[in-house]
Amino acid sequence: MTESSAVSTEIRWPGVVVVGGGATGLLTALELDGQGFAALVVEEGNLCSRQTGQAHGWLHRGGVFPDARTEDFEQLDEGARRWTELIERTGNSGAVTGCRIGGVSQRTLAAVTAAWEQLRLPYQHTATTTGACDWMIRAPESAIVPVRALQAALADSGVALRRAEAVKLLPGRSGSTVESLLARAGQRTFRLTADAFVLANGAGITALLPEGQLSSAVVRRLSFMLVTRTDAAMHLGVAIPEQEALGLFAVPRVSGGHRYVLLSNFISYAPTAELTHSRDNWLAGIRPTVQRFLPDLWQAQDALWGVYSAVKAEPARHLALGVSEMALLPSLYGNVVAGVPGKLTLAPLLAERLADAVAPHIRHGEAADGLLEDLPAARWGPEEWEVTPLVRRSTLFRESWGHQP
Repeated sequence: MTESSAVSTEIRWPGVVVVGGGATGLLTALELDGQGFAALVVEEGNLCSRQTGQAHGWLHRGGVFPDARTEDFEQLDEGARRWTELIERTGNSGAVTGCRIGGVSQRTLAAVTAAWEQLRLPYQHTATTTGACDWMIRAPESAIVPVRALQAALADSGVALRRAEAVKLLPGRSGSTVESLLARAGQRTFRLTADAFVLANGAGITALLPEGQLSSAVVRRLSFMLVTRTDAAMHLGVAIPEQEALGLFAVPRVSGGHRYVLLSNFISYAPTAELTHSRDNWLAGIRPTVQRFLPDLWQAQDALWGVYSAVKAEPARHLALGVSEMALLPSLYGNVVAGVPGKLTLAPLLAERLADAVAPHIRHGEAADGLLEDLPAARWGPEEWEVTPLVRRSTLFRESWGHQP
């Protein structure tokens, strides 16, 4: 007996079912809720604990993408403004951290400031630099903690948040639209019937739509994040968009009375690559970068270190280090839309597009089926760095490789 033919409980939802409890899915649900439509979010794990919970949260406004186009800068700026407005509405200032951008090349400095000047964004040169940087700017960019921002925004909404694994789309008789989503919660199977469906579950989209449809529109890449807990953690985020720094990012977090820093760069791998080899290669590459540009962090005696991997789904990009255009992905079904934003900054703009795309399919029908309570409530977080094991630096970086400490 197949899963679709197994005995299942039908739940009728009078609106849209959104698959994916990350930034894109939750923001889409908020857009629909704001337009007066019923939105149900189903997430297999915890809310904001997957791709969104693995991100450093930098809200880009073009400073680290010197090869991007003017329209890319404008789009990033609009996305960052939408995030800022969302956070300001909830009064959740603790979800935002200020940022600096530094470097060694005057050419990089000119490119960084040119992006902001196009957007008429203010910036300020600072006398204090870090490590090998020759210049440092207090940037008109910031970093957010997505889970805090979204949890506050959803608290006063009418969006239903449930924990369930999306298994399969079940088309109607015509085959041109989807009637239900087959979902699993614990040992039970459910058929979630709705007017329309949004697929915003990142790398999981290919399990619900034929991969051939997506081969040219979406790519998957393997990246890593270095985590350190130390009293030497900086209070402002730092980005160094230099080739010799491999595009280093360092973003602070605070939890449980401890200070942390999340560190990443532009280096990524094919998801099919051998994980251990890719991890060791990445650590060997970021090590001298941290030593050179963030020496206080590297030398902190109290520091504990960890690393986690993340597979990200992104729109196909035209520029190696440019901005990935947010993408509405192809779908065989008229009432199903799917999308991946490429950058967290762009998630509010993609969410608006996804909501507008399904709105014409929504009928104002009866109230939600009471059986919705049979689905367990979804939980928030934690972010990936909060559950990453931490060890001494010498253990993580294997100083026996022959590198100097």
